[in-house]
Amino acid sequence: MLDRQELAELISKVQIQSPRQSKQRRLAIATLFAGQVIVCTLILQAAYFALRAPGVNWAIISAVLVLQPGIAQSLSASAVRIAANLIGAITGLLIGYSLGTGWPQILAGMVAVIFICEPLRLDYGLRTACVSVIIVMTANGGIDVLTASFDRFVAVVAGCGLALLVQLLADRIREQLGWGDLLAPPPTATGLSPVATQLTAEKPISPPARSEE
Repeated sequence: MLDRQELAELISKVQIQSPRQSKQRRLAIATLFAGQVIVCTLILQAAYFALRAPGVNWAIISAVLVLQPGIAQSLSASAVRIAANLIGAITGLLIGYSLGTGWPQILAGMVAVIFICEPLRLDYGLRTACVSVIIVMTANGGIDVLTASFDRFVAVVAGCGLALLVQLLADRIREQLGWGDLLAPPPTATGLSPVATQLTAEKPISPPARSEE
C-alpha cells in the first residue's frame, strides 16, 4: 500500500489537461479537430454504404484514434495501430480455428500477443492487439473468426489511411493560414514515435535501458 506522501506524489504526476496558450488557441484546436473527425466519418460512412461493406464503425474508430497534432504523429499512430491489429487478428484467427473461441482460448490469445509484441517492442500497440484478439474471437451474428479478422483489419487500414490523408490536408491548410505551430505538441508531451523516444532517451556513455512507456 502507498503511504500518504507516496500517494500525494503519485497524484501530483497525473496530468489530464494539455497546456493551452489562449482561448483563441483552444477554439482553433477544437475546430480543426472537429472538422477532421466530421470529414473522416462522412467519407467512411459514404464509402462503406456504397460498397455495402461491414466494419464501418471500426474504420471510424481507427480514423479518430490516428488523428494527431501533426502528420508525423499520425503516421506513427497509424503504423502502430495497423501492426497491432494485424498481430491481434492473425493470433485470434489461428487460435480460434485450431482451439475454438471460448474464453480460455481468448485468454490464451491475449497472452500470446503480449509475448509477440514484447520482442517487437510494440509497447504502444500492446493493448490494441489484445483488444483485437477479443473482438475477432467474440464475433457474433453468424460471422466466423476468419471473416471477423479480415473485416476488422480492412477497416483499420481504411480508417488509418483516410486519417493520414485528412491530417496531411489539415497540415497544408494550417500552413496556408499561418498556423504552422498551432497544434505542435509542447516540449513535455509524448508526441514522439516509440523509435524516436527510444533514440532520444539513449545515452552514449552507458547502454540504454528499456523504458516502460
